[in-house]
Amino acid sequence: MGKMIVLTFSDSEECAFEKIMDTLSDSGEIDHSLHFPESSLAFPGLEISLKEKTVYLNHTPVNMTYPEFHTLTYMARHPGWVFTKKQIYEELYEDVQTENIDNSIYCLIRGLRKKIEADPGNPKYIQTVRGIGYKFTIPEE
Repeated sequence: MGKMIVLTFSDSEECAFEKIMDTLSDSGEIDHSLHFPESSLAFPGLEISLKEKTVYLNHTPVNMTYPEFHTLTYMARHPGWVFTKKQIYEELYEDVQTENIDNSIYCLIRGLRKKIEADPGNPKYIQTVRGIGYKFTIPEE
């Protein structure tokens, strides 16, 4: 028999999730191993709040565009991984084609560094890997 779940706009994500889980668990057809994804990524001097879609540099909010926030989050979830400019571009713009990928990503990374690096010319978070692309590194405290 079908069930109906009523969610209000005032319900938080956790509340909505609980209502759904309660309803599904009554049917006995649910895997109770579901987990919420991480709510933030924290590094020395830098915190990325995934829930708020906000970046904090030394506890101060940093204004970012969607592409900047998404790129930083994408790279920070995999510290040390080297991403090509094409990989970063495709993560941001899945179906959009351009011949100017290198310049687009270069400008994006340059703007991002200006916002999160104390010295953008000597970055500690987003480093260039010559001939390949960029990587996010965790600086020592």
